[in-house]
Amino acid sequence: MLENFVANALRPEPEITTDLRPLRPEPVAPLEPNLGQHRGWLCRASAAWGPTTEPDTVALVRGEPTSGGATDLDAPRPATRVEPTLGRTDASAIAVPEPPGLQTHTHTEATAPQTLTTSPPTRVEPDTSTALGSDRATPAVDTSLVSLRPTPIPPTPPTPPPTPIFSAGGVTITNLQFSGLEGANGTFQIKLAQAPTAPVTVTLAPGDFLVVDADNTVANGMQSSLTFTAQNWNDYQTVSFIAEKDGVATDRATGNAIAFTLAGGVTSNGSYDLGPITNTYAPDLNAFDITLDFRTDALGFWTADRQAIAQKAADDWADRIANEWTGLQLNQVIQPIGNDGSYTTQNFNIKAYVDDLLVVMGSLDTNGSAGGYGSPVYEAGGWFGTPDLKPRLGQVAIDISITDDDDLYNLVSHELGHVLGLIGYNWEGYLQQDLSSPQTAVFKGAYAAAANGGNFIPLQSQDGPNPITNTYDYWHPAASVRSIMSYNWLYNVSGPTEIDYALLADSGYLVYGVNQPIPIATVPPTSSVVESTDSSLTTRPQPAMPV
Repeated sequence: MLENFVANALRPEPEITTDLRPLRPEPVAPLEPNLGQHRGWLCRASAAWGPTTEPDTVALVRGEPTSGGATDLDAPRPATRVEPTLGRTDASAIAVPEPPGLQTHTHTEATAPQTLTTSPPTRVEPDTSTALGSDRATPAVDTSLVSLRPTPIPPTPPTPPPTPIFSAGGVTITNLQFSGLEGANGTFQIKLAQAPTAPVTVTLAPGDFLVVDADNTVANGMQSSLTFTAQNWNDYQTVSFIAEKDGVATDRATGNAIAFTLAGGVTSNGSYDLGPITNTYAPDLNAFDITLDFRTDALGFWTADRQAIAQKAADDWADRIANEWTGLQLNQVIQPIGNDGSYTTQNFNIKAYVDDLLVVMGSLDTNGSAGGYGSPVYEAGGWFGTPDLKPRLGQVAIDISITDDDDLYNLVSHELGHVLGLIGYNWEGYLQQDLSSPQTAVFKGAYAAAANGGNFIPLQSQDGPNPITNTYDYWHPAASVRSIMSYNWLYNVSGPTEIDYALLADSGYLVYGVNQPIPIATVPPTSSVVESTDSSLTTRPQPAMPV
């Protein structure tokens, strides 16, 4: 039986700022096991409907929203979401709301979807053609898409010399394990040079393009200090680090040192130089790039094979985007997404260069009750009043129960869609939504309407409310819409559809084949996206709801 989708969230009152400090409220206690409180808007699918706590939504000129939810695809038993009471007029009349937060989907085995037994409002079904521009009221474009995206060839790491013992400033450091390559991880071991009379705290301060974890444990975030006592001063402790990508196409000969300060039973200071770092990366100024970063993967879920699947999903979005953003150098702390869908208290430092979009990929272990979460990190962009109207940094977390390669690709692709801003998750897309009532809620973008046979995109709320919470979902297309962003079609398409790319164009992007001519030999063929025309064929689990 297909999953039912339940979401809960908590949104603060509007407080728009360009400060990169988190805008999130503190979480509150969950109402039931496995469904924790969320900061921001979340999307969740669960194995059974159950009570959730809906957010206090921001005050808009169109009115104070009430609670609402998404639809079960087995029967009309939808999940949860916010229900605005007044319709949008124009952008100038809208008070700026707090942006959406996380997006989550659950994943459990399910039977094939069945036709809803309720009768949603009459609407024209979208054209099932996969040809670019075939049903779109936009200029005709060449549908021959050929990719020239090169396959990167990683540089050969230099052979590291034998690690010398560094002894200065009251510490001894040895066993440096590091390829010397930009973007690589490394470790070294450190101990005190002599027994202390009292505990000693060693605080580490890395250079501009280095981040450190003093206890080499991903599960508790990145620590900046470690402590030695009279009992363990002579025992080596392992420190890990990342040599971040700096966006410059030259080797980094200097600035690769980690300063340290000792306080307590011993007072001293010094600096440990990692040596020159070989360049491996330069921004591609001719193509949109979605870079994936796996530093928060505490469970080791993201094997090399799974990373490649996730990167394929990212490239399939990126290859259709014609924009090129100004480079962004991050110096930020993020908290990864936890099993309950709220942000954890663990801190991870990021000093990476962002060409266009960087997505931090984490892992969950919810015993299968949640499949994934995803959202822009709005402190870096994606909403009105943030540093950039477009998302520049995002997070996706996938549950370790997702072991099928096709399911993983589709779920990552869906969550990346939310990170990019679909649907209504960035400011420009949000302005395209008409949320006058749940029965008539639509996404009114012109390109998406053209791709949908000339009809606005009906939202999930049109398929009915959650019968338990009486809430609605406004952040996914309805079941009738062939879109990887739709619950009903998530596992019945093999990638983003033309409706998805049209949604992207309506969300402020230049998209090849939609609102941007297709250059010769630039974008991969859409023939790789083979869509089913029968949503009853799937036996895969469905995703969840946004918050």
